[in-house]
Amino acid sequence: MRAAARLAATVAVASLAVVAAAAPAAAHADLTGSEPAAGAELPAGEPPASLVLRFTEPVQIPSDALRLLDGEGREVGGVGAPEAGTSGAEVVATLPALPDGSYVVDWRVVSTDSHPVSGAFTFTVGEPTADAEALAGLLAPQENRGVAVGFGVTRALAFASVLVLVGGVLFVRACWPAAAGRPPVLVLLWASWAVALVTAVVGIGMQAAYTSGRGLSAAWDPEVLRDVLSTNFGRAWLARVPVLLFALGALRAPARRRTPFVHAVDSLVALALVATFTFGGHARAGRWVTLATVTDLVHLAAVATWFGGLVVLCTLLFDRGRPRGARAATVRFSSYAGPVIGVAVATGTLQTLRQSDGLDSLVDTTYGRLVLAKAGLVVFVVAAASVSRHVAGRWRAAARLRPAGPGAATADADAEDWRDLRSAVAVEVVIAAVVLAVTAALVNTQPARVAAGADAPAAGEVGPAPVAGFSGELTDPDEGLRFAVRVSPGLTGRNTVTIAVTTDAAEPEPFEPLEISAGLVQPEQGIGPIAVALSADGEGSYSGTADLPVAGVWELEIRALRTDIDQAVVSTTFEVG
Repeated sequence: MRAAARLAATVAVASLAVVAAAAPAAAHADLTGSEPAAGAELPAGEPPASLVLRFTEPVQIPSDALRLLDGEGREVGGVGAPEAGTSGAEVVATLPALPDGSYVVDWRVVSTDSHPVSGAFTFTVGEPTADAEALAGLLAPQENRGVAVGFGVTRALAFASVLVLVGGVLFVRACWPAAAGRPPVLVLLWASWAVALVTAVVGIGMQAAYTSGRGLSAAWDPEVLRDVLSTNFGRAWLARVPVLLFALGALRAPARRRTPFVHAVDSLVALALVATFTFGGHARAGRWVTLATVTDLVHLAAVATWFGGLVVLCTLLFDRGRPRGARAATVRFSSYAGPVIGVAVATGTLQTLRQSDGLDSLVDTTYGRLVLAKAGLVVFVVAAASVSRHVAGRWRAAARLRPAGPGAATADADAEDWRDLRSAVAVEVVIAAVVLAVTAALVNTQPARVAAGADAPAAGEVGPAPVAGFSGELTDPDEGLRFAVRVSPGLTGRNTVTIAVTTDAAEPEPFEPLEISAGLVQPEQGIGPIAVALSADGEGSYSGTADLPVAGVWELEIRALRTDIDQAVVSTTFEVG
């Protein structure tokens, strides 16, 4: 058992290190516009009657999704409860009669795949009442890395425990019924059930702390918990509790002979357990949602079948002596483990294609690099598994040649085979656990397709910007668009952004995209994104203003929707003096 304990410690350290390194998660929905627009200057005495935020996808709206602050940082009372607008991608709230002055809109919503999305922007009515430095303080983002890491660990433990529970029970029934009476297996299965139950409850509280941005104090705030339970994530994780209670029947006597009907019910319970991850994650957001939901369920079921069985087999192999039945169980498990890994790889590849947008998005984004790391680890898993299958193949061949009888049933593997099998399975478990940790980190990371559109500089991005402000051309050759951009005066305070969009050709012509947006970020101080309120000045020509509260290096990003599915994205940096 000491060897098993060392193995468990190695698995835990490697897995938690991966999860901790990957947190926190990034947002998965983007603000595309607002009323009043970011940086809007409204006439004196004509304040807006309502506030409207528009996003790239439907969002879930917490009760505290919107806060309105005045120029001194005081929260303005009388703001109506935020609710969905004409579409799920809009958030609307009524506003009280506002006096003239500067205002900051601080917003925070939850994207479809359970990740928080937040930001802030300013507008003024009449004469401004706040200076640039004051507004910079009000726009500071809310972050809590400790909560993000803790939540990532909770998700990883929940994921691993359900997989071990589902796959472990299947292994006992299909490969080694006698193992159900061995204490190490009983401890493993019951511990997995207990961890799955605890993390289902704790995870809801951690999601409350994570999405609210208020730290662990929000984990037991009834109002925030109510918001979480109204989301896909909250409903899915809460549903896991009664499903685990239903699973007690299979767990009490995992090797008992059952009727086909009971087997069918147990299979549905197992599928329901893994489905609680599907319906609270990436599969329910982005493109090809129906296909993604089905493939994600198949993927998780395949991974559970393989990983849970592998962990139980490893636990028994490292028990004292050479447990009777190990040879037959290994042969049976190897007969389906290979095809199951193939299904997991195929469905995982399809999910990667859905969440990425070409090779560049895999290389240039955190999500893509995690996917590539996971793919490399899977290669090592397959290599380790091949050793186990080789040993099982020798045993299977020997069983065919050996005459049936008591001797055939009790024969032990020779010492070399036993050492090879133990080593190969141990390595496979350790690498597989790290793969699962990377998977948990992927769930907590912005998909490559979204991140590439949000963060990646265009292939034709221009070189260093002028000392103050910016004047130059940005090109997206993939979409065939060119942007003549000017930011002036390049000083703190109000700046004007002008954009002229043309085709990227020898004789460029003005081009009018279906939609165009621009945003400004000051990464050093965590300010932004601050949306630029663009208005059309002519065919392909746009201008707008934005308040830049602090000096330093700013990033400007422009997005132009060429067709319903094709978007040009360009960006540059410039100095603000």
